[in-house]
Amino acid sequence: MMKRLAMLVKSKQRIIRLRNIRSQLRYLHSIHTEPQEQKDKPMIPVTETTPSSCLAFPIRSFHTLIGIICCEDASGQMKAIHSIEDRYLVYLGEKLGETLLTISTVPAQEREALFRQVIELARLQWEKEADPFHSSLSARERQVAINVAKGYTNAEIAKQLFISLRTVTTHLERIYQKLNVPSRAALTRYVMEKGLLKENS
Repeated sequence: MMKRLAMLVKSKQRIIRLRNIRSQLRYLHSIHTEPQEQKDKPMIPVTETTPSSCLAFPIRSFHTLIGIICCEDASGQMKAIHSIEDRYLVYLGEKLGETLLTISTVPAQEREALFRQVIELARLQWEKEADPFHSSLSARERQVAINVAKGYTNAEIAKQLFISLRTVTTHLERIYQKLNVPSRAALTRYVMEKGLLKENS
């Protein structure tokens, strides 16, 4: 099954997700009743080792396919993996592709640790970029939010950023809406909890 899945990813050049495989196979068994058909096209048996779902995605380097990652789940625990968005898997595939290009220079005993590190760094970077603070706020709105978290008043922020007091108020209204925070205190807590103050100091 993994070989077929890898061939499908290679031909389609995209992420493939297969869910509820056991249920679908059981259904096919239930409607497949004619003995002659069963001889011509033997059915795939459904066993405890039959995966319940599969996920496969390409590894690329410089827009060239250099590998494929295939995962199968026989225990039904891959729900979290299937909730990962495609854009992240594309990003991860690119990061793994960059690593594969340099893997020959890394001692064999260090390669597993290197890949674990690449996967963790990709996850952290993706979470950072996907956070509404980075993905939804403009550069000026981020400046205003950071200054609010530092304890500056609207007037002090206006003076520091060379903008009007009304503009600061408008930016704050948009920030509250985009980050889904109700107040100045909640915005400060959001910035502090995510470590954004340290990141932008």
